[in-house]
Amino acid sequence: MIFVVSLPSIESRYTGQWKEWVSKYAKDNPEKNIVLMGNDTEYRIPPTEFLSFRDYYSYVFPLLSSVVKEVSNGDIVFFMDGETAGVEAFEYLRKMEGINVEIRTFWHSGTYDTNDLTFKRHVNGADFERGWFNIADKIYVGSSFHKEMILKQRAIDDESKIIVSGNPLDVKELDAISKNKDWENWQNKMAPFGQNSTLLSKTHSA
Repeated sequence: MIFVVSLPSIESRYTGQWKEWVSKYAKDNPEKNIVLMGNDTEYRIPPTEFLSFRDYYSYVFPLLSSVVKEVSNGDIVFFMDGETAGVEAFEYLRKMEGINVEIRTFWHSGTYDTNDLTFKRHVNGADFERGWFNIADKIYVGSSFHKEMILKQRAIDDESKIIVSGNPLDVKELDAISKNKDWENWQNKMAPFGQNSTLLSKTHSA
C-alpha cells in the first residue's frame, strides 16, 4: 500500500493540481494500491501570507493519525511536503514497533534556502530538517539546484537518496485561475516544470 499524505488542495497553486493528478493516477492504476489521504475541505490562506501553519497542521495531523492506525509491513508513506511535523512518527514505528514502512518525501524548500519564508522569519529548523532528511528513504526535489543546496547546507547520511523528479505543474491553468480570483498566486520558489506523471511514476518506482 502507498499512503499519500496530501497537501491542502489550493486552487490557485499546484497543490490543487497534484491532488487531482494523484487521484486520477490512483484510479487508473488500481494495482499500485495508492491511498490518497486528504479531504476536499475548502482551504483558504490569509491574503498577505504564503501559508497558514495553524490551518495546515489542523489539516495534516488527522491524516497522520489515520495512516499510523492503518500502516503495515511493506507499505510506503509518501509526504507531498517533507517539511511536516509528524514525519518522524514513522521512524518510531519502524524502530519501536518493528513495522517495516518506507518513508518518502517531496521537498519544496526549507530553512536551508535563504529565499524561503521560513529562513526569513528565523524558524529554527536546521536540526529538524537534518532529522527528516536522514530518516527518509527517498527525498524528491524539483531541481538539481535544490538537491545541491540541501547537500551543501545540511548533513545527509546518503546523498543518493535525493532524487530530482521535477516539480509537476500546469502553468497555464494556474495563470487562468489566478486572473479570475481575488487572492494572489504566491510563488516563493521556482523549479523546472515536469510532466504531470513524472513525480508520481518516480515516487512509485524509484
